[in-house]
Amino acid sequence: MSPEALARKLQRLGGYPEAPPREEGAGAVPNSCWNAFRKTSEHGILPGELAGRLQEAAGLRNTLVHMYEEIDDGVVAASISLALEDFGRVLQVFDERLAAMDE
Repeated sequence: MSPEALARKLQRLGGYPEAPPREEGAGAVPNSCWNAFRKTSEHGILPGELAGRLQEAAGLRNTLVHMYEEIDDGVVAASISLALEDFGRVLQVFDERLAAMDE
């Protein structure tokens, strides 16, 4: 599949006939990973429970990158396998939805 064809499918997957609007408001591109995961749940793209865990992963990422607080290595280590499972599930959901578009 060409990159252009994939981009068109992803736009349709997000409910956009063309590139999504960049301004705020309905249909706007989220301004953070946390908001992107929230929107995927609101629009029924990802299950709410999965989107919530991804929001937590985005929050942990922000804490690690910006050093908002002292880091507990045990918490980070424990979260890695969960995050890998969750991101694997995201790929599975998107793969299923994209395959359904071909039918």
